[in-house]
Amino acid sequence: MRCKKWIALIMVSVLMISVLTGCATRSAKVKDEPTEFMAWQFVQAVVKQRMARPNNTVFPRYNYATIERDGNTFTVKAYVHTRDNDETVGLDFTVVVKYLGNDVFDEVSVELTPHE
Repeated sequence: MRCKKWIALIMVSVLMISVLTGCATRSAKVKDEPTEFMAWQFVQAVVKQRMARPNNTVFPRYNYATIERDGNTFTVKAYVHTRDNDETVGLDFTVVVKYLGNDVFDEVSVELTPHE
């Protein structure tokens, strides 16, 4: 009889632990929420792809970029410097990207103009 009480106590303990850890796991899940910095990093990659010499591309610091957000759509405006034929060229850019979820962005539009 005493053995049955111990088994019952162990079963209740295991059940409580599984319930508590299950609740803790669910509450620890991170929301799939994009940030302006995530958009900035994606936009840098998009702009770099359009440069003649991507390895010679220099972006401003993050806080110098203008980032506007409308839901999951981000409009990023900034400038970039790159080397082209041994000359430094400055370009302004406006890139619109949309967050699709799961850390994935998609470019909507890209506009590059000579820096004045």
